[in-house]
Amino acid sequence: MSLLLFPALAVARLCAVFGPPQFQVLFPLHVLAMWALPWIFLSAQGRRGIGLSKPRKWLLPLALSGIGGGIAGLLCFVVSRAAPHDSPSNLLAVIQKSLELEQMRAAMPLGMIFVAIGVPALVLTPVGEEILFRGIMQQAFEQRFNRIAAALVQG
Repeated sequence: MSLLLFPALAVARLCAVFGPPQFQVLFPLHVLAMWALPWIFLSAQGRRGIGLSKPRKWLLPLALSGIGGGIAGLLCFVVSRAAPHDSPSNLLAVIQKSLELEQMRAAMPLGMIFVAIGVPALVLTPVGEEILFRGIMQQAFEQRFNRIAAALVQG
């Protein structure tokens, strides 16, 4: 099942991101699938086995991950500001062109743009990926192959 889910979800993401605009609806469906699959296919013991359980100590790791993410984001911002704006090596210019932000800014307020783009990119997708790819898929590939091969496939 993992060998079928992995390419199906990868193709859905590719179509949503790089395909025609009518395929963009696949992105939220893809994220919902990543979140739902552990509760559909795994028992309570299986969910605990992939790390889906209530953490005992969560405040410090959550704060440290937020600080680390903020530092990494700031570093990416500084590096991209150092590159020429029209250069293909400038992250901000490439992202701005791919998302058509200028058209979006004309149609909706900046806060709504952040909710529409930022929340899925910063919260929903990474959590879903961790649950699905680092949880279910990693465990399935480890059982079939070994830990190193499973990590290489996931990478």
